[in-house]
Amino acid sequence: MRKYLASRNSDDYEVISCDHSAIGMVGEVPDAFTPDLDEGSYSTKFRTSPLTIGFPDDRIPPGDAEKFKKAGFDKPAATMQRDGMFVARDCRVSALGGDDATVVNNDGHVYDSRASRVAKISPSVLVMKPQRSIPEAFILPFPHSSANYYHVVSEMIYGLRFADRIGPTVPIVYDADQFNLLPMMCAALKIDESRLVLREDVVDARIGTAYLPDSPSFYWNSEIYAFFRAACVPIGTGNGPPRKLYISRQKSKRSAIYEVPLQEKLQERGFDIVHAQDLTVAEQIRIFADATCVIAPHGAGLSNILYSKPGLKIIEIFDDNMISPDFYQRSKFITDDYTPVIAGAGVPDMWERIRPLLD
Repeated sequence: MRKYLASRNSDDYEVISCDHSAIGMVGEVPDAFTPDLDEGSYSTKFRTSPLTIGFPDDRIPPGDAEKFKKAGFDKPAATMQRDGMFVARDCRVSALGGDDATVVNNDGHVYDSRASRVAKISPSVLVMKPQRSIPEAFILPFPHSSANYYHVVSEMIYGLRFADRIGPTVPIVYDADQFNLLPMMCAALKIDESRLVLREDVVDARIGTAYLPDSPSFYWNSEIYAFFRAACVPIGTGNGPPRKLYISRQKSKRSAIYEVPLQEKLQERGFDIVHAQDLTVAEQIRIFADATCVIAPHGAGLSNILYSKPGLKIIEIFDDNMISPDFYQRSKFITDDYTPVIAGAGVPDMWERIRPLLD
């Protein structure tokens, strides 16, 4: 993209000061989004269905349980949330993509929840002076971190849930799809893939009406699981034999000393050792869709529990200095069988920590 910018005259661009203020709600989410709707946020409140209330710590050593509670594991799940879409007028996409990607209207308003992480806080945005007009565009959220699988899946890809409420020929704008998820998800949702348009291909356009889906709660909800589980059916996943998985970091720089002996013990128990970097995203989705148990070090690879069946057993392994409640909070909407485990110098034999959790 920077080559694209360098090939053009600097006079083609301008810098707009950003307005990051919130804009109020106009009404409930309509059955269809059309250009005659008033500008503003359309949002519907819904009840979520967490399967876990509180933090069950009966299988965790008391000292570790206190560490998990201090990290926020006992924070209750939200039972009511909102979801919706923003209808914006007279918009342009940013000239820069990646972590700078955003949408801005002619008054400089930036829609922060749909913007990448740098654009969320930037006081200005570089845009191209418009050379043409596009009547409508459905603009998928630009992931908070463009190279992070979790953000791409739960923000950009989940934006497709509203595609059936947009006209069938309206272009669908996205910034990048480095995990190659969009073709697969478009096929699953029966969306014409030819509608997909890269952000850099519309930087020269003024968009008359832009439809901007909300990003979900950081800790997810029951609706996001329903969306991704439903997508498993048409792409032929979730129908294989049950599988038990260990998500390995053995081939990465972050591999822990306990991994090799732990993997040997788990293989004796019928676990498949999964090296995510050796699999396509589609292959990862397929094995998670059939999983009954997943053991994994903390990391974005657990985002694929979105495709798993309810009741999945999850054992998440943490370094003592890096404890995060994120995937526990997200797991509450798919299972009540989650256990965190702390690794580190004081835990020389991880198998002795894991084994009782499998019985």
